[in-house]
Amino acid sequence: MNDMSRQTAISRRNLIKGTAGVAVMSALGLAPGCSPSGPATTTPNEPRTLPERLSQHREIIIALDASTVSAPFDPIQGWGGTGVNLFNSALLATDENNEIVPDLATGYTIGEDKLTWVFTMRDDARFTSGAQVTAADVAFTYNQAKKTGKVSMPNFNEAVATGERTVELRLSAPSSVLLYTTAVLGIVPQAGYSDSYGDRPIGSGPWKLVDYIQGQQLIIERNDDYHGEKARFARATILMMDTDACLAAAKAGNVDVACTYPNMSRQQVDGFTLTSLPTFDYRVISLPCQRPGAWEVEGKPVGNAVTSDRELRRAMALGLNRKQLVDDCLLGYGEVAFDMFDAFPWGIKQDTADLKDGDVDSATRILDQAGWRPGAGGIRAKGDLRASFVLYYPPSDSARQAIAEGFKAQMQPLGIDVQLEGLDFTGIQENNRVNAVVLGGGNLTPYNVYRQLASAGTREKNWINIACYTNQSVDENLALALAATDTETAHKHWHDALWDGRTGGSILGDSPYLMCCYIKNNYFVRDGVDIGAQQVHPHNHFLHIIQNLHTWDVRL
Repeated sequence: MNDMSRQTAISRRNLIKGTAGVAVMSALGLAPGCSPSGPATTTPNEPRTLPERLSQHREIIIALDASTVSAPFDPIQGWGGTGVNLFNSALLATDENNEIVPDLATGYTIGEDKLTWVFTMRDDARFTSGAQVTAADVAFTYNQAKKTGKVSMPNFNEAVATGERTVELRLSAPSSVLLYTTAVLGIVPQAGYSDSYGDRPIGSGPWKLVDYIQGQQLIIERNDDYHGEKARFARATILMMDTDACLAAAKAGNVDVACTYPNMSRQQVDGFTLTSLPTFDYRVISLPCQRPGAWEVEGKPVGNAVTSDRELRRAMALGLNRKQLVDDCLLGYGEVAFDMFDAFPWGIKQDTADLKDGDVDSATRILDQAGWRPGAGGIRAKGDLRASFVLYYPPSDSARQAIAEGFKAQMQPLGIDVQLEGLDFTGIQENNRVNAVVLGGGNLTPYNVYRQLASAGTREKNWINIACYTNQSVDENLALALAATDTETAHKHWHDALWDGRTGGSILGDSPYLMCCYIKNNYFVRDGVDIGAQQVHPHNHFLHIIQNLHTWDVRL
C-alpha cells in the first residue's frame, strides 16, 4: 500500500472544509416581480414564557413547507441523500463545519489500485430492533442502493463484508467522491428489510419514527440506544403545511420553528426571531453551448444558434448585476457569487476576486468585438441572427420566475432579447438542451462539477450537463479529479475543470452556466430555542435545519 492506503483517521480528511458560502432553494414564495429593498433586521422581542413541553425537553414542534418531508424514509431509495439522516447512521458523517468525521466507521484504507476501500466499524452501534450493526448490513445496503439507482455512487461496483467489523467497497474505476456517498448513505438492517421498510424504518440513528401522515406531520422520538450524542428532546413533531400556515402557527405560538419565504420574512412575530441561514443552494441559468443539430437526444435535436456563441455567453455573464438580482428579486436574502462552486474549497472564488459585478462596459465591448451589432428595436444581431433566445422557468417557483424576469430586464440594455416561458419541469426537460433554463441545486460533493461539465452526460435525456458543454481539457481534469486518492489533488483538478488559467467551464472560461446567486433559508425561531451549530444548507428545501435536531436545546 502507498501512503494514501494506510489506516486513516477520518477526522483529518477534511474533504469539504471551509465551505462558507450561501445558497439557493427551489421555491421562495416571492410574488412575480421584484422589490428594491434589502433584508430587514428582526429585533428579538421580549421572550414569552417557554411552554412546559420545551422547558422540560418533552417536545419541540417544527413547521416546514409541505413539500419538504415525504416518505419513504428509506436510504436505499434516496432518503437522506442530502445529509439528513434522522433514523439511520452512515459509515461517515459531516460535522457543523462540513468536515468528514466518523460515524459507524472508525477508519479506512485505500488499496494501491485505488479500487478497494476497506472500512473498519465500531462495535457499539445497534439498530432500534436491538440487533448489532454489522459489516454485512453495510454491504447489503450498498449493493441494494446500487440496484435502485437512487443514490449517487460513481464507479461503485460491489460491497463485501470481509469480517464482522470490516467491509470492502470495491470500485470499477477510481472515485475520489466515494467518501461523500459514505457520509450520507444510511445503513439499513439486512434482516427484515423489505419494500415497505421506508414506512417504518429500523435504523441506528438518533431518532425513531413514531407516526407519519403524508402531507401533515412526522412525529419522532429519541433513540436512547443511539451510539452518538443523545437528543436533548424526548420527542419532535414536524408539521407540514404551506408557508402562510407556517407563519400563522408561529404567530399563534403553536410551533417553535417555522420556515418562511423572503416576502414574509419582515413580519414581526412576537416571541420569535428571524434566523437567516446560509446555503449551497444556487440559482444559475443554463446556456446551451452547441449549435442546432449538433446531435440528437432520443430523437430530439440539441443546440441553440444564439447561446452557442461563446462571446455572447461571456458578455451576459459579465454584464449581469447579481447584487441587483439579490436585492430586487430575493429581498436581499442571498449572496452574490460568480460561479456555482464558489462556496466550496475546490471553487474559483479567489480567481474571480477581481471581477466586477454588473460590468456592462466589458460586456458591451465583448459584444461589439464579437460582431453583435445593435439592430432593429435595440436588439443586437450578427448577420441575420438576432440576439434573442427563450428562457424557461417553473411558474410554481415564484423565486425562479422573479430571477428570470430580473435577468430579462438586465439583458435588454445590452441588446439581448430574452423570451420568458413558464413550464413545469416535465415540459422544461423536453427541450432543456435547446433553450436556457433557470436551474437550482447545490450539494456537498464535488461530483456536481462532473455532473454539470462532463461531456459524457450530454447525450442523455436528464438534467446532467444540460448546457451540452464539451471541452477536452475539462474532461481530462474531471477524470484526474475522480482518480485522485488525496484531497489536495482532487480539489486541484476539480478547480482546474472550472478554470486552469487558460480554459474551463466557468465565467472565466466558456460560461456554459450563468451563476446568479446563492440564497438564504429563513426561519422564525422561538426565543429561547437553540437550533445548534448549523451546517451550510444544501439544496433540500428547508429540510436541512433538522440535520442536527438531536443537538437542539433551550436557553432558560
